[in-house]
Amino acid sequence: MPVPEGVEALQLTLGGLADGSQVRALPIDPDGMPADSNASYHCYTNYTDPAKCNATADRCTDPNPVSGSS
Repeated sequence: MPVPEGVEALQLTLGGLADGSQVRALPIDPDGMPADSNASYHCYTNYTDPAKCNATADRCTDPNPVSGSS
């Protein structure tokens, strides 16, 4: 989903996950490249230390908008 112009912060909150499931959101920059680490151990639910990464409520400050997005 493209980020509209003027957005100062974007937050994704995951809920309703099955017990023990491992899910993550991987933000992609406008050029199609990962904006966060895409390592297999980085920021999954039920896997990552919540003190290092909250996989159920990730926030991106000053996201890069995609030109012409609506």
